[in-house]
Amino acid sequence: MTAFKAEMEETVRKELSVQAEKGKHLRRTVSVISGAITLVIGAALGAWF
Repeated sequence: MTAFKAEMEETVRKELSVQAEKGKHLRRTVSVISGAITLVIGAALGAWF
C-alpha cells in the first residue's frame, strides 16, 4: 500500500508540474495584453483630461 501511495504522489506531482508549465504561458500572455490595454486607456484619459 505504501508503494502505491508513493507512486500516486509522484504521478500527481508530475501532472501538476506539467499543468503549471502550460498555464504559465497563458498567464504571461494575459498579463501582457491587460498591461497594454491599461497603458492605452491611461494614455487616452491623460490626453482627454
